[in-house]
Order: sequence, then structure tokens, then C-alpha cells
Amino acid sequence: MLHYVQLILRIGFLKILLLFECNAQEPVFSHISIEQGIPSSEVYHSIEDSKGYMWFATDRGVAKYDGYEFEVFTTDDGLIENVVFSLFEDVKGRIWFVSYSMLLSYYYEGEIVPYKYNDIIKKSSQIGSQVSSFIVDDMDNVHIGTNFLGKITILSNGSVQNNTLESVKTKRGVHFSEMKNLSFHYGIKASKKNSKLNATRKYTEFNFYVNDTDAKTIRLKNTNNQTMIKIANSSGTSSFFSFSGSIYNFNEKGEVKLFYESDSKIIYLFETESSIYVGTYKDGGYRLNKETRTIDFEFLKNLSVSSINEDNEQGYWITTLENGIYYTPNLYNFTLNSNNFGDEKYIAYVTGNKQDEVIVATRDNNVFLFKDENLLYSTTFSSNNHTQISSLIYDSIKQQYVIAGKNIKVYKNGVLETLYEQVSTRDIEYKSSDTLLSCMRYLRGVSRESIINYPGLKGCQCVEKLTNGKILVGSMTGLHQLINDSVVFIGHSSELLQNRIVDIKEHAQVDYIIATRGDGLVIVEGERVSNITTADGLASNQINSIHVDLQNRIWVATNKGVSLINNINAVEIKNISVKHGLLSNEINSIYISQNKAWIGTKKGLNIVDLKILTQKSKTFPVIIKSIKTPNQELTASKVSNYIKLDYNSSFIEIRFVALNYRSLGNIKYKYRIKGLNENWIETNSNKVQLPSIPSGNYVFEVLASNEDGIWNANPTEIRLEISYPFWQTWWFYFLNVIAVATLISSFYILRLRRIRERNRLNLEITNYREQAFKAQMNPHFIFNSLNSIQSFIIKNDKKESNRYLAKFAKLMRLILSNSQSNKVLLEDELLALQLYLELESVRFKNKLNFSIKVDSDINQGSTLIPTLIIQPYVENAIWHGVMHKKESGNVDVTIEKKGDSLVCSIQDDGIGRLASEQMKIEKSHKSAGSSITEKRLKMIAVKHNHQFNLKITDLKDENQNIIGTLVQFSIPNIKT
Repeated sequence: MLHYVQLILRIGFLKILLLFECNAQEPVFSHISIEQGIPSSEVYHSIEDSKGYMWFATDRGVAKYDGYEFEVFTTDDGLIENVVFSLFEDVKGRIWFVSYSMLLSYYYEGEIVPYKYNDIIKKSSQIGSQVSSFIVDDMDNVHIGTNFLGKITILSNGSVQNNTLESVKTKRGVHFSEMKNLSFHYGIKASKKNSKLNATRKYTEFNFYVNDTDAKTIRLKNTNNQTMIKIANSSGTSSFFSFSGSIYNFNEKGEVKLFYESDSKIIYLFETESSIYVGTYKDGGYRLNKETRTIDFEFLKNLSVSSINEDNEQGYWITTLENGIYYTPNLYNFTLNSNNFGDEKYIAYVTGNKQDEVIVATRDNNVFLFKDENLLYSTTFSSNNHTQISSLIYDSIKQQYVIAGKNIKVYKNGVLETLYEQVSTRDIEYKSSDTLLSCMRYLRGVSRESIINYPGLKGCQCVEKLTNGKILVGSMTGLHQLINDSVVFIGHSSELLQNRIVDIKEHAQVDYIIATRGDGLVIVEGERVSNITTADGLASNQINSIHVDLQNRIWVATNKGVSLINNINAVEIKNISVKHGLLSNEINSIYISQNKAWIGTKKGLNIVDLKILTQKSKTFPVIIKSIKTPNQELTASKVSNYIKLDYNSSFIEIRFVALNYRSLGNIKYKYRIKGLNENWIETNSNKVQLPSIPSGNYVFEVLASNEDGIWNANPTEIRLEISYPFWQTWWFYFLNVIAVATLISSFYILRLRRIRERNRLNLEITNYREQAFKAQMNPHFIFNSLNSIQSFIIKNDKKESNRYLAKFAKLMRLILSNSQSNKVLLEDELLALQLYLELESVRFKNKLNFSIKVDSDINQGSTLIPTLIIQPYVENAIWHGVMHKKESGNVDVTIEKKGDSLVCSIQDDGIGRLASEQMKIEKSHKSAGSSITEKRLKMIAVKHNHQFNLKITDLKDENQNIIGTLVQFSIPNIKT
């Protein structure tokens, strides 16, 4: 019965095996199409320029790529034609474009410039002629290889040289290498049976030239009608070229030998040190091993591969004529194509043995065994759709693989045998040669005779047997050990041993290492427990599994890629992710064979050359693409290390890029502005907006991180000078100092003038006050007053004489007191005026009537007026008006408040000014009184910035007869 089951399994295995190819590896590509920004899916050529930008020639323009976006150039931007077949960068950094009509243009410092000798090319062209190869040398000579006109050289001065040999009568074309001075011409010759040119072609004659010397003429047979010629750019001593689908080698001896024969139409060759990459028409591409002359792998089947280009990161760019661009970080990273795994891409487990056998298990129960990357066996673990493979180990003693899911099976020599049924497990390990440990909810011991549940544990996650025989168990609650058939918790010593543990592995440098979900990689060395986390460079603290290779390197599978720890003591970590060509960052299992890393992801299996994974990655400097302000924009060609910007720029936007294509636009940057903020700021954006930077000098520094998290050693720097506004410039400060000094000087001079003028006015006012005092104390008044006193004494009128004398004395005392100051209280001045009028009234025997009225709003006790300012006009009214009347007269004095002024009115009903002039009396008295007072009023007005106002009006009746005089003047209202 057992033999019958085995026979059925073998037949099933053979049926499955027929579905697989022995060598079905293909590189992992990222596809770039018109959705990502290229102008067309028909791409002819690609190059990487000296700055690191990628350029692509299409039938709808040229595209420049920086890892973030494509910048497309068409005829609107200066291209001669939109169909561009070839690209070339010369020693000056100009990117040349060869159009369909052979006309040339080039890109230089941000602009596309037509070639100045395009008119010469037009004259040399003919319908159907196409460029087969093209270079510009360091002397600016343009060399064009054509398919019909041979080689044409246009010198830098515009003269033309046609280098096609006349001996080749039926010229077909010329090709030459861009990497060294090698070229050859070839012509088509007809068969002997038919001399016509259109007869069946039998062979082609080639003329090879090295350094423009005819080195060899050979004849190659046409195996088919495909006569397309492609020459590989080579830096070595020999060159490869294709003809009629076959590849030939032309060595330094001038020998031409067939290297590889193919039925595919070859349209591109690319040579490296060990390989030749071949692009074919509608048959994809492949890599030829130079040593074995066999195909290592094929890629992009059914597509026309028009160019293959290796960039500075060892990444490869493949252009196609039908489906755009394909990119891979390296061509040493492969996956198994869909013929192997069908629709299931989820790789659950990968493991192997020292014989370079590797076994791969998918989640949907398919198992594959490889030997040297070739598929040996394949089978299905279970037909039950609900069954999933959960564990996979290699039994080196019995040389068999143990596969666990809901059942435990043994896989050996193409036969899958069930060992235990209905034993669900998450992880398995040998306890002894006859007993397996099964880890699911509980830890179980499984043998052919029985199943034993070991008490003391729930939520078992993993189990590992160390070399010393110790059996460690990881669970949801931490680290345990199987001791005497009981599971004992041993995680008391550290919190790191008390969380979820998903994998345990032994390591030569320490006791063992532990994979956790949340605490990273835990290291146990004696009593010392430590961990390695994202803070140390680990890709993630959420670990799925770990693998220790023969060199004691630790491979950590996480949900964010693979972390390779080269040295557990120095903690050297290299992270590997989709940036390096992995199909997914969600890694389930890793196995390291002799020279390959087998990485099982949720999207498929990666087989990567260890040299690629372990080599140090490059760092790339940051290029400033543009600097933009509201007033100006500087593109990359105009950006220098020093930029001066206007002060009124409300913000500055700086765009930059690190040409690291592995990151595909997902690059970390950090920047700072020295002079404004010394701290580094990290960002995932390739542009920075700097709002409202104050005027001054700054240094903008920016760094980029490569795919391994390594930063540039030296930052890219731009010195920014934000100009100062004119009011903050030195010359403005200087003018301000001069202006302030001038203002101060002017103010000082004006102040000095005002002080001098005030002193002069005060002096004149004092002089006029003294003159007024003298006028008020004139001899006539004193003499007349004394005569009146004498008259009272003679008449023996003691009472009147005493009263008169008292008033006279009081008046003299007031006049003397008031005359000591320029201003007196209004009440004191009016008291003196009252006494004066009373004395004059008595002296003139009551012929004089008077009144003094003051506005009720005026506080006489706090209001100051110039001393001796009213009395002169009152005296004039008495002496020149009232005293010349036959009857008695009246003098009325009124003081009113109007705004900031006091208005004094002196009104009499005397004879008037005209009659007084005619009588010519007391003219000297007027000049000594009212004229002095008028001058005082003018000076007082100037001193107090008061408007001078003096008005003398002759009063008339209805018949225009003079009935008196009115004198009005205003003085400042001054408060004490």
C-alpha cells in the first residue's frame, strides 16, 4: 500500500514538474511609463550624464529625469525634431540629440541650442539615410556614422570630411565605438548568380579601422536578411558587434570570430567586464556570460529592448520600443517568474542545507526544492485549502526536510510523506532524533508513539534547541525553558525577556539572540541582556524571523525590509528594502546559501547575489535645482554658490535633489541655515520654503541620505545674502547721522537766535517799561497832584488833603511795586488804574467820570498782564479827549476774554483825535505814553507768539459828528 501511495505521489510530482522551467529567473524591475511622466512609450536610447541625471530619447521629445520627475523637451523648447534617436554627452557637458533627419541640437546650461552647421548636414543627407553612431570629440569635431552615406566628419570650423573608402563600392554604412577609436565600414555584395544589387545577399564585406588605419577586411556570410549592425561600447582591447542576429568579437590582432549565434534580431549591445547585454527586436533582452558564452538570464520577453544603460549606482535602465522604461537597482537580484509560483506570491519559509539545496514553501502549500538555483523538485503539501505551511526545517542527520502545518510531513528525494496528522503547529524543532517539539498553543512533544503536552505555557510562538542541549521556548509572554518536561519562565532578569518572542537563534559571539515584536533584536550573553532597535539603525522593531549565516552575520526579517548585522558587537547594520530591488518590504523568511541570499516576501522570492547586498553603498551629493522668490527664479544653470536676494522677498523656496535612483524619490534630507538656526531639520521633501528671512548673510546647507541611511560626508552649501533695506544700510545711517547733526545744529542755532531775540525783546520791553514808568511818573502828573494836595491844605480841608495824599502815596507805592516786574496780577494793575482815575477825578473837580468793568470769566487774582500797559491809553483819553470839553466827560475801561486773549477797550466821549490834533496840545505827552505802549504791545505779541492787534476808532453819531474815541488792543491771557 505504501509503495502505491509513493507511486501516485511521484506521478503527481512529475505532472507538476512539467510546468516549470529549469532556469526561470528574471530581474526585479520597476516599470516607468507615460503615467510617471515620460512623453512616449517608444523610447530609443538612454544615457546618464556627468551630473547624474538620466536622459531618454523618444519619438515625442527628450526627457530628463532626477528620480522625482521628468522634464520634457520638445520642438517648443528648441528641439529640431521631436523624434530623437540617439543621445551623447561631450567633454564640455553638452547633451547632444540626434534627430530623425540627422539634424543636431544640444542641451547646455538649461537651454537647447541648434547645431550651427545643421545646414551642412542637410546638404549631405538623402531620403532614408539614418544615423547609426555619433560622437563629438574634445576638439568639437562632430563624427556621424550613417547607414547609407558612410562616415561624415564636420570639423569645428565647418569643413566636411567624408571618411568612407572608395574601395567599398557598394557602401552600406559605418559604425564606430564611442569608447575608443574603432570604426568599420561595410558594403553589401550580390551573389554570383545575379549581379543586380537587389539580388539575394550572400555575404557582406567589412573594413575595420583602428585610429583611422585600415586594419582588416573580412567577409561574413548573411545567415538571414537581418543586416542590422550594432557595436558594443568597450573600454577593453577587443570589441563586440552584431551582424545578422549573431555576435562577433573583433580582437586587438584584427581577428573576427563568431562569439554567439542567435535567431533574434539584435538592436542593441552593451558590454561590461564579464558580460554582454543584448537587446533584441520583440524578443526581450538577455545577458551573455563572456567566459561561458551562455545566457545567464533573460528579461522583458516579447518587448523590443532598444538600449541598456548602467548608472553610477550599478542600477540598470532598460528602454523599450513598446512599453517605456524599466529600472532595476541591480541585475544580480532575481525573482522566479510566474511559471514557478502561479498566482501565489506569498513565500512563507525558505531554508536549505550545506549542499546548496534550498527549499521554498508558499503559503498555499506548494513546496519547491532548488539546487544551484535550478528547480529540482516541486510538490503540493496539502490539498486542503484551509491548510497553510507554518514551519520548515532541515534535518541534517536524516537529510530530509520537515514541513509543518496542520500536519507534519517529511520531504526527501522528491517524495512527500506524512509523519503526523492533525497536529497543528507554528514552529517545530527536534528534541531528539525521534521526537519533535511542536509549538502552537502549547508546547508538545510529538513522536510516532505519542503526543505529550508540556505544562507551564500558553501561547507558544517558537522553539529552539541550543548546542548545549538547552531548549528555549518563546511565547506571547516572554522567554521560557523546557526543564524536566515542564516549561519554566526564565525571563525574570529583564523586561526585554517578558514580551512576545517570535524566533530564537544561537550565535557564536553570544549565547543566543531573540526576535521580538516591539523590542527589536534581543541579545543574551550570560547575565547581560541588551537589544538592538531602530535607534541603532534596525529597519523595524517588529521582527518576523532571524537567520545566522556561516560568517555569523545576522539577517533580520522585518515588516520594513531586511537588516543585515555584520558585527553584533560593533552594531554595523545595513538595511535592504524595495530600494535595493526587493519585491516587498514585508519579509517572512531568509536563508543564505554559499553566494546568494534567498529572501521570502509576501509578494514573491528574491534571489540576490551576496556581493551586492554586502557591498558599501555610495552617497550622492545634493544638487540645487532652483531658488525661487516672489521677484525672481534662478534655475539650476544659474544657481551658484553665492546668491544675493532682495530684502523684500517674503519667502525663499529652494528645490534640490540627490540623484539616488534606488530611492525613487523617497530620499531623506536634512538642512540648516547657518546664521539663523544651527540645528539640522530632517524632511522627506526635496524643497524647502524659508519665510521672512531677515537681512544678513547666511549659509544654506543640505545633506541627503542614501538607501542605506548613510548621509553625505560634506553638505551642499549656498551662501545667501539677503540685502538690507535702504533704511538699514550704512550710507543711510551716515545720511541719518548727518541729518540729525544738521537738525541739532540748526535747532541749536535757531534756539540760540530765539534766546538772543527773546533777550533782545525782554531788554526792549524792559526799556519800554521803564520809559512807560517814567511817562506814568511824569513831572506834570506829580506836580499837579502835589498842587491839589497844597490846595486842600490852604483851604484847611484836612480831611480831603489826607484822603488825597493817602491815595497818591498808595498809587506811587503800586507804581513802584508793579514796575519791578514785566507782568503783574490784573487786580494790582486795575487797582493802580483805579487810584489814578480817582486822583485825576478829584484834581479836575469831579469833571471826570470813569468806570472799570472786567468779564466775570476772568480771575483777576490769577491772571497776569504786562505792567503799565493800560494806563497810557487812559491818560490819553483824559488829556486829549475829556479835559477839553466844557462839560464833564466819561472814560470807560472794559476787559473781556476772547479765546486765549484779553481784549482791553478804553472809550471816552471827548473831542476826538482830529480836534485834538488841531489844538496842538500835549503832543509830547502822546509820544511819551501811547507810542511807547504800542511798541511794547508789538514786542509782547512776538514774544508770546500772539497776534498783534491795536485799533483806534473815532466814534461818530448819526450825523457823522465826532462823539469820542475807542481804543482796543489784545494781550495774551497768561495764568500764574
